[in-house]
Amino acid sequence: MKILSKNLHIKVKTMKNNLINKFFFLFILGSIFSLSHASITEVHSLKEISLENKRPNMVVFLDVDENLLLNAHHTPQPFRYLAPSHQSHRLLEPDIAQTTTNIKYCVNGDSGKVFMFGLTKRCLNWGHKMIPDDGHEHLQQAGIPLSRQRFKHLDGTSLCGNPYAGFKNGVIYTAGQPKSIYASGFFKLTGIKPSRIVFSDDLMVNIDDMVQYGKKNNVPVEAYHMTRVPLLHDFVKGTKRDTRLPAHFDPDQYLHDHLDVFQAVAHQSVTEQFNFAQHHYLNHGKNEGRFSGYPQSFTPHNYLAKNHDLITYVQHNGLDPVTFAWSHYKQFGHRENRPF
Repeated sequence: MKILSKNLHIKVKTMKNNLINKFFFLFILGSIFSLSHASITEVHSLKEISLENKRPNMVVFLDVDENLLLNAHHTPQPFRYLAPSHQSHRLLEPDIAQTTTNIKYCVNGDSGKVFMFGLTKRCLNWGHKMIPDDGHEHLQQAGIPLSRQRFKHLDGTSLCGNPYAGFKNGVIYTAGQPKSIYASGFFKLTGIKPSRIVFSDDLMVNIDDMVQYGKKNNVPVEAYHMTRVPLLHDFVKGTKRDTRLPAHFDPDQYLHDHLDVFQAVAHQSVTEQFNFAQHHYLNHGKNEGRFSGYPQSFTPHNYLAKNHDLITYVQHNGLDPVTFAWSHYKQFGHRENRPF
């Protein structure tokens, strides 16, 4: 009897160990599966998106705000001061057109094998008057090669029954709703079956949402957490700012305004680029009379009011005074030390 009891105990223990090993194996397998189907990388530039081992039917989703451009209406309050006050938006990378073109052609040099869309929580149409958003126009003017022509017949089409969300000129608008829902709706509408999703966004909640969509639908998601704007903020008002610089100095804008300076560091990290911009202005740019940005107290009205010859010139030539004031100060006024 004791022998039978002992043998039974051994069998139960063996079965228990086998069960534990089986569950452990399944856990490891599941972990490997999850890792192979989702990766998240923090970046400061779209240049950091990997172009290796990409396959046809890859879909690239690029967030619009804080990834491609800054706009005063859509930029979070802590960083809103970085958005321009004299124009509707600013681009965040001087060579953004070339960078996104490289991504578009990363599969055997064939742009037709990669779908590229803007994916934003902006509204396609705003308010009760349904005013169209113009973000897609800025991206086209910047030369960002979104998949426009192939889906031109869908321009203005709403998605998921939401009149404030839809597709326009290569951009998918979700009207504040989860991005994965409208990406999925667009896939169903167009018949796209992505082999992989490359997703860039500045908010982790959006990244987590897309990663979960990938896991649920067995689509690998390669996510990039864009942190360029917080880094820029640190250089303009934070610990990375050189205190010898003018209070308004913005290293990213300085590189935009002086592309010859940018070309010298175009292939370096964004941190190195911003450090170089500071160094260049202090050691060369200032003495060369290079434009360093608009002073915080600059206004077109005051600039013209304190420079009567410019008012006369504007009136004589029928120019828009506000546009002229911004342009004149940038090209000439700062060098001439004109009052503002």
